Amino acid sequence: MNLKIISAGAGSGKTYRLTSEMVKLLKSGVRASGIIATTFTAKAAAELQERVRTRLLEEGLSKEADDLSNALIGTVHGLGVKLLKRFAYEAGVSPEVEIIADADQQVLFNQSLAMVLHFERVEQMELLCDRLGLNKKAPYDWRKEVKAITEIARTNAFTLQSLQESKLKSIQTFDNYLGDAMPLSLSAYFEQLDGIVEDTIYQLQHSKDETKVTKEAIKELKNTRRELKLKGYLYWWEVIKLTKLKVGAKSKELLEDLTAFASSHERLEAFKKDIHAYITALFDMATEAMEEFARYKKQRGLIDYTDMEVFIKHLLDHPKVQAVLASELDLLMVDEFQDTSPIQLELFLKLSKLAKHSIWVGDPKQSIYGFRGAEPQLMQAIIQKTGGVKPEDIQEYSWRSREDVYIVPTHYSQRHFKITTRTSCLEASKNKIEK
Repeated sequence: MNLKIISAGAGSGKTYRLTSEMVKLLKSGVRASGIIATTFTAKAAAELQERVRTRLLEEGLSKEADDLSNALIGTVHGLGVKLLKRFAYEAGVSPEVEIIADADQQVLFNQSLAMVLHFERVEQMELLCDRLGLNKKAPYDWRKEVKAITEIARTNAFTLQSLQESKLKSIQTFDNYLGDAMPLSLSAYFEQLDGIVEDTIYQLQHSKDETKVTKEAIKELKNTRRELKLKGYLYWWEVIKLTKLKVGAKSKELLEDLTAFASSHERLEAFKKDIHAYITALFDMATEAMEEFARYKKQRGLIDYTDMEVFIKHLLDHPKVQAVLASELDLLMVDEFQDTSPIQLELFLKLSKLAKHSIWVGDPKQSIYGFRGAEPQLMQAIIQKTGGVKPEDIQEYSWRSREDVYIVPTHYSQRHFKITTRTSCLEASKNKIEK
């Protein structure tokens, strides 16, 4: 795989470098019709094409400039549509397949989600949100969490089975973090908590601490006791609130027993049960909504852009398609590849193996499409696997920023960048790279 990686940040002359690379290869014999170049916006694609055409004309290469209209330069989705329609027979879809627009996809998915939101399930989720404090300041839209899970699953091409496995792993990870359950019933826990709250109020009132913050704490604790007497229990967020009480400096020790006991709620079987129920409901609704959405599309002969990416991923394994593209594809150019989702990364890797030249450009510190499932860490994995970025392929100077403005965020991101990539996505991508 002849892959060149260029590290280029914002304002570092990236478009100029891309233009120069493409012009140089066109001059060396690369066919314009053999170019696939992807960008994340149609505007960026048009700008790149126009700059290359202008440079070619300036250098007297009018034929190459005219031929540039035969190159496939556009967004990932735009190019994907062209490939899918060209190889529709091999993909098993109609050449006139209708692809759902992003805005319509959201509406249709919401309809599918509504189909699986039975009254009892909604009621259960609202109660869990109340207990966990998610509704404390404003009604919490847990439906967004369901949608987020489905987006992660689909941009990683997870099966419904792997989604259920993710649910079990989520629960297991939570349990491992909290440790073994405490052998205490919920009623016994709140009975003991009431006694500790009562004792803490007494000690604070007789501590001769007249600070305003301590008086507020006593008032808060009295309100808590009234809640306990009235209901016999507290919501979990109300218990957590007890661990964050503030008192005067000389009274801090008087809160130690209360803080410790309130914190121990995490080990209650009832608390774990609520968390399990919340996680289970989110994943189950996501799974069922995906099934319903897939059923809806199949009945109407529709696909969305994620479906299209999956089709192309399988299409690139087809021997005939591989043979055709290997004979045609001279250059694959990927712009902003730090914003590549795992499934898109796999597409680019497959295409790179077929292309005579591959140039990928990006900046891992500048991911802007995280909501699409992009994983900047995938860029790091590629860089490591391909032997790193050569010094001449690092665009160091930002033409848009003063030096003092640019260096500080770069230094900070290198030292403090927190790895948040989902393990399953990264490992899957590493496996693809190794192959």
